[in-house]
Amino acid sequence: ESPADDSALELLDEIVDAWEAPSEQSVELLVDARTAAQAWDTLVALYQKLAGRATSDTEKVELFEKVYELRTVQQQDDTGAYAVSKIMLMLDSADEKIRERLLEHTEATGQYQDLAEFLEHCLEMDQVAGTELEVDYQAILADILETHLQDFERAVSFFESVAASDHMDRVKE
Repeated sequence: ESPADDSALELLDEIVDAWEAPSEQSVELLVDARTAAQAWDTLVALYQKLAGRATSDTEKVELFEKVYELRTVQQQDDTGAYAVSKIMLMLDSADEKIRERLLEHTEATGQYQDLAEFLEHCLEMDQVAGTELEVDYQAILADILETHLQDFERAVSFFESVAASDHMDRVKE
């Protein structure tokens, strides 16, 4: 990249920032240029900006999926992947793939306390729709509390909720 290319890309960045809905062509040019330059943080920031402007949760998840891919494939950043997985789970609490990723990155980063607080918040805020899904969250939370945080009293209360729901098959052996 020459200095002129850098200036042009900076100008394009500013244009995309200023526009409420940048053209697909402008976004593609930025993505292509930032990919060629391996400017992953800049590309992550672009996708996050676009997700912030997206009107539907589906569109937001698609953009955050790109952030997730950059965090995992290009940057090998488990902490960043963990954070974006939490965002995606808030947007689509029923997506099992996102839940599995979140657990995988929790394992890699050791952020069990943070995940427990996050799941409790989701349950309290009724962000988890559907009885079976709520039971899944309670089972995951119970397992984290018991296995990783040794908070047996709270774990028991969640295990009891799961048992009362007739969905004990959701609890890890």
